[in-house]
Amino acid sequence: MGYTPEQLLHMNESELMNLYKCSGPAPIPMQYTPGTVIFQPGSAITVPVARVMSNLTWQGKYFPGNGMMVNKMFYVKTIKAAIGPGESWVDGGPSTIFDYADTSLVWTHYRDEVREVSPGVYLGIMHQRKKSGPMIATWFALDARNCKSGSCR
Repeated sequence: MGYTPEQLLHMNESELMNLYKCSGPAPIPMQYTPGTVIFQPGSAITVPVARVMSNLTWQGKYFPGNGMMVNKMFYVKTIKAAIGPGESWVDGGPSTIFDYADTSLVWTHYRDEVREVSPGVYLGIMHQRKKSGPMIATWFALDARNCKSGSCR
């Protein structure tokens, strides 16, 4: 079954977790990829927060092809992360990691991991590094399905 970011937005956290655990590491897209925040999955505020965030705060991620990813926030490129394969903090399996530890002063305590849940659709988890261990800060989706040749901006 194929999933869209809109379908992921309407899943609860248990459903997202199960889907994530059954998916494989994501190939790195080579273009701007629109994103959707999935805050407090399954709650009454999940969809409204996603709509507000995509219009105001976070619109997605740029992948310039240099081992880095750059978030599109407030409609500008900001907050970089190093990209690479790594071990999931959720289940120990292979994931694609976006790590801010050495690339950002603001987000140094955060790390994203993503897996491809359908061709061109990525499910991501943003972790916050805590003294007690990593904690899931939020979920997100990336949609690279229709972004060929720079058509997504």
